[in-house]
Amino acid sequence: DDNDENHHDDNNNNNNGATAATAAANANGGRVVGKNGKNNNNGGYPESSSSSSRKKKAPPHRVAVSRMARVPAVCCAYALLKPIRYLFLFWHNYFQTAVLGYDVDRAAVVESVETAFALLGGLAFGAATDRASPFVLFFGCLLLLAAGLAAFWPVAQLGLAPDLAVVAVVSALVGAVDNLASGLTAASLVDHNERVIGHSASIASVCSFLSACGTVGTIAHSRLLKVLVPRGDWATIFALVALQALGAALLLAPTALDDLKHHRESKAKHHRLGGADSPTTPAKAKNKKKKAD
Repeated sequence: DDNDENHHDDNNNNNNGATAATAAANANGGRVVGKNGKNNNNGGYPESSSSSSRKKKAPPHRVAVSRMARVPAVCCAYALLKPIRYLFLFWHNYFQTAVLGYDVDRAAVVESVETAFALLGGLAFGAATDRASPFVLFFGCLLLLAAGLAAFWPVAQLGLAPDLAVVAVVSALVGAVDNLASGLTAASLVDHNERVIGHSASIASVCSFLSACGTVGTIAHSRLLKVLVPRGDWATIFALVALQALGAALLLAPTALDDLKHHRESKAKHHRLGGADSPTTPAKAKNKKKKAD
């Protein structure tokens, strides 16, 4: 009987304790109070450092695409670049037949080379972005494209073989830099703004804005072609597009240099962290263990 009474008293004490804890939690807005007397939604346990750091970091706020960092320079660069692609897409065949005097078969061969190398250039550029910043690659390709366009007019007049060579090089570079309005560039811009500044926008909206700027540049360039093509002034046309490629490269130069600097700093930091104190390869770890033994 005495045991039964003690057991009954223990149950009452437990129930009273649970009731008191529940009442305290309800009085505190459903939050559990820890031992230190502070409100704690983590079941009375101390919060981890990762959860506290997530709370401290404010989420990026959405802004207009035109207000995002790097976007104005990239848009102006694409406004200069897109007309070059449309020049080869719509006027190159006319240039071959009306200016160079190619027949249909020769023009078809040149057009096939142009299409194939533009495709290869775009694919090669996409593969290269796995190892380098896209803006660093854009800068280098645009400088090469400016040189190729400057040489296009005199080289094309030397015959079919030199013409095919310069068409292959220029087409590959045009295919590569045409990625400036792709999701690759938009994703890089969004990532930079969210990570460095705290601004955010959707990748689709950035792509649309870039494409719209390129269309504006194409419309303006078509007005110039309407004046220059009837005159047969193709030397001026190719000199103009070479200057456009050079201007696009200069617009992207600050972004490319900034990415290159960040890449070098990250690489140096990685080497410091992967030094003697923390072996980065199984062979280094094995050698360190042997020395310790």
